[in-house]
Amino acid sequence: MTIHGASTGRSSVEQATSFGPNRSRHHAVSCFNDIEFSRDGWEEDNTISILTKDVASALDAAPEGADTSLPETVRQAIFALKPRT
Repeated sequence: MTIHGASTGRSSVEQATSFGPNRSRHHAVSCFNDIEFSRDGWEEDNTISILTKDVASALDAAPEGADTSLPETVRQAIFALKPRT
C-alpha cells in the first residue's frame, strides 16, 4: 500500500534516512506494463486514441481565437508515443 508517495517494505534504516517513495517496489506492482499504450505506443485502435479523439473534439468546439496551444501540444505528445523496444 502506498500512502502519500511512500511505499511499504522499507527497512528501518531506510525509513530513517529516506523520505522519497520506494520507486522500484512501487513500479514492480504498478501494472504499467499491462497498459497497452505504455507498451505499444499510440495506435489508432488502442485506448489512448480515445484521448486524442476527445482532444480533437475539444479543439473543434473551441471558440474563435481561443489559445489552443496546450491541447495541440498534448495531442502531438500523445501521437508521438512509440512502442517500447
